[in-house]
Amino acid sequence: MNSIIIGVQPTYSRCKLLGNIIDAKVEELSIEAQVNHLAYNNPEARRIANSFGLVPGTEKDVSGKIQIPINNEKIRIAKNSRTIDPDYDYREYSNSNWTYELDEVLRQFENQARAAGIMMTPVLIINGELKHQGSLPSSSKINEWLLNLKK
Repeated sequence: MNSIIIGVQPTYSRCKLLGNIIDAKVEELSIEAQVNHLAYNNPEARRIANSFGLVPGTEKDVSGKIQIPINNEKIRIAKNSRTIDPDYDYREYSNSNWTYELDEVLRQFENQARAAGIMMTPVLIINGELKHQGSLPSSSKINEWLLNLKK
């Protein structure tokens, strides 16, 4: 199994957290896998995005393309919010400043990324299949994807 996580360098909290989760889950579930962490501006990340007809980018790239500004005040508030959804409780994997609310604030960019031609970070690709982009997937989805590899 080959898993690729595409994020930003220096590592942004959402990208780093997704990497930590996948690394830990692969070990927890005893899955033989090569997990690669790539910066979105890495030539390999660009090649991978191009294979899906996209270019790699962040919410800032999507924002610029769709001409909807990012609300930095909402992001600041979201980073300080601590609502816990059990399927998105990733505290054991990182002490980053990621919150579920942060992904919710950025959801409009995630939802429009593909239409804008952008593979938005964080990105999770498993065995050549783009599983998720633009936010952190739920814990149950991550488990499902990884457990299906053991079958």
